[in-house]
Amino acid sequence: MKPTVVEESDAAGKRSRVEMKLREVTLDQVSRFLFHVETSPNMITISRLSISRKDKGGGLLETVFQVETPEG
Repeated sequence: MKPTVVEESDAAGKRSRVEMKLREVTLDQVSRFLFHVETSPNMITISRLSISRKDKGGGLLETVFQVETPEG
């Protein structure tokens, strides 16, 4: 994980941002994770998402998420 703090140029103010990598996960696991993040009462949003297939024959994925929340 790579945590950072970003100051937005608009009225949004500061936001905390974390980049996370999940390896060898299934599509179902990714879907459940996305659902829990987006429906969290903590105002968490996913600002970037990259999904790639780990191997051609299997169903495992590698993902990179950038997750943000207002700071303060």
